[in-house]
Amino acid sequence: MPAIITKFLPATDTRGPRIKAECDWWDGKPRTYGYDYALSNSGNHAEAARKLAREIPGTQDNTILGAVTDTGWVWILEGDGFGAFRYPVREDEPKQPAHRSLSEIAGEIRSSWTNMSPHAQPYWRAMQELNSIADTYMHESAEEIIRRFIVNAQGWRGPVAKRIKAELNELVSSK
Repeated sequence: MPAIITKFLPATDTRGPRIKAECDWWDGKPRTYGYDYALSNSGNHAEAARKLAREIPGTQDNTILGAVTDTGWVWILEGDGFGAFRYPVREDEPKQPAHRSLSEIAGEIRSSWTNMSPHAQPYWRAMQELNSIADTYMHESAEEIIRRFIVNAQGWRGPVAKRIKAELNELVSSK
């Protein structure tokens, strides 16, 4: 059964955030797709896997199943799995939204907040090591780390800051 691996690539000085997708079973050549902020984190990974799956002969009408790993997402074509999210290969079927990982959010924070407050940095560093709101870093819950980051990031302003802070507040309130 073919597997597609997707991984988040943070923004650089010259490129925005992207999702890399590859399938060694098919041709082994990774594809890179731009990050669509209208989609959720899992939606971006699913869209990248879906686009690559369309290139594999005979898979255009299949369903892909995705699961989070330590380094990104893994997607398999067809089948069923415990704890997996179902995403159709075709675009006309509904998508399931989910949140980005905290490490991905931390990557975007670093790329957009060039002069980060020294008071926010310890919490930002901790967020780099976290995947979800259920995780802990040292003896601190992700929820507490996020709350402390937001309090210490009051000087960070602009549309990106506003969007990310809203995303973090939504994560904390959804727990």
